[in-house]
Amino acid sequence: MTVRWIFCLLMCGMGMASVFAQAPASQAELDRIAAVLDSVHALDQNGRGELQEVRAKFGNQSRELEQLWKRINLQDSVDQAIVSGILDEYGWLSPDEVGDSASAALFLVVQHGDLSMQEKYLPMLRDAVEKGRATGEYLAYLEDRIAVDMGGEQIYGTQMGMVPATGEYFIRPIKNPEHVDERRASVGLKPLNWYVGIFGLTWDVEHYKKDLPRIKRLLREMGE
Repeated sequence: MTVRWIFCLLMCGMGMASVFAQAPASQAELDRIAAVLDSVHALDQNGRGELQEVRAKFGNQSRELEQLWKRINLQDSVDQAIVSGILDEYGWLSPDEVGDSASAALFLVVQHGDLSMQEKYLPMLRDAVEKGRATGEYLAYLEDRIAVDMGGEQIYGTQMGMVPATGEYFIRPIKNPEHVDERRASVGLKPLNWYVGIFGLTWDVEHYKKDLPRIKRLLREMGE
């Protein structure tokens, strides 16, 4: 589904009035919203799914990677407008209402939004988690992202960093890293060693604490 198609869907074909003007009163309305969010989910992931291949083929500082990020950012701006409209009108829609993929799209778009969007919808997500309408994993990722974006320490160790010049991954600063796996378990996340293994790293808390000065220096050099 193209960006133009989604704009047409929202502004023309289905119309803002018919789609977002009132709370869903029927399964048919929820199904239409789910179809939009399923497309948003696919579009959010499509460009990001190309990142590893483009980095490997052209490098971390290549024109090709820069162009891919421009395309991702453009798509994000469209997705954010769609998801903001849905959240503002209907609140956080659960998997039972719109399906797993569509409900996940709400989280992905907020997570990939700017700090103002993340902070706006954090209370809504927190309330949804408390009511069993969203998973604690989503809340952990969003809380960590906000903490990192504000220059603070993350809680659950979900946020990685990468040195553009070398492609080296590192774990961004974690508050009280000795207890990070306890906190991860409390929200349903797998142990940190499993997670960082995806990035070719291993988790050793003592080594991590010794490496923190270097990590913080890397972040300063990256302008963060």
